[in-house]
Amino acid sequence: MSGATAPAVTTADVTATGLARWWTNAPKSRRSVYIAAAVFLVLSIVQAITGQHDLTSAFTMTATIRLMLPIAMAGLGGLVAERCGIVNIGLEGMMILGTWGCGFFGYHWGPVAGLLGAAFGGAIGGLIHSLATVTFGVDHVVSGVALNLLAFGWARFLAGSLFKGRGSGSETNSPGFDTHVFTLRIPGLGDGGPLAKLEKHHWPVLSDLAGVVRGTVGVWRFEQL
Repeated sequence: MSGATAPAVTTADVTATGLARWWTNAPKSRRSVYIAAAVFLVLSIVQAITGQHDLTSAFTMTATIRLMLPIAMAGLGGLVAERCGIVNIGLEGMMILGTWGCGFFGYHWGPVAGLLGAAFGGAIGGLIHSLATVTFGVDHVVSGVALNLLAFGWARFLAGSLFKGRGSGSETNSPGFDTHVFTLRIPGLGDGGPLAKLEKHHWPVLSDLAGVVRGTVGVWRFEQL
């Protein structure tokens, strides 16, 4: 009986195995840093090739954070609900109720009250969903979809009843109010700072890094909330 021939081991196999082991053994926080660095390098290369300097500009980074934050917070709430055993399909409805609460409280009592009103409106939606699923045993998906539909109708009805005819208020938006909170500026990272000048040179990597730093930690404006 002839013995089986062992498969040949190449240098590429050893390298791939070593890279896979290195990636698996690396802590999660370090892997997140590696992924962020890889994404940054890809954006820098694309920006250098195409000449689209807005890809890594401070304005783009700031706008990305502002648009991402509400969705990220809602996703975090859904994750907490999942860990508690609740399938939270009603996230959109809770966001709608929170939006209406922010508009109502903010118009009457200022931006700080608007933030509290947003939390209160979202909490009301979560309370309704939890009562339906935990207390009365309603299917999680059915309760979440119902909450989404009801919240849209409630918000539109209440906005038409309470906002319409008051300034720019209508069925789809609350009246505006000119209340400035504050602007947090970190010295050296503003429009006239050294990083802003470095960003305007559009040098690969360096200018991109300056834009990312300025957009993420440079200037935070909390105005007309």
